[in-house]
Amino acid sequence: MSVRMATTADVLAGVPFFALLDDAERAVLAERVDLIEEPAGTVLFHVGDPGDELYVVLRGEVEIFIKT
Repeated sequence: MSVRMATTADVLAGVPFFALLDDAERAVLAERVDLIEEPAGTVLFHVGDPGDELYVVLRGEVEIFIKT
């Protein structure tokens, strides 16, 4: 029995944010996407970082803190 691993395009197809993309558009986007897994407690970004990345959380949760 073989197990089929989901491709990045398959993962994107399951994200509502990308629902309006067709298969070809999703395939192009998938070439530019990195799937990452981060352990609990990892800081992904700080206030003032350039907005040049987009994170889609597939499992787990994210907390946002702003120090005042």
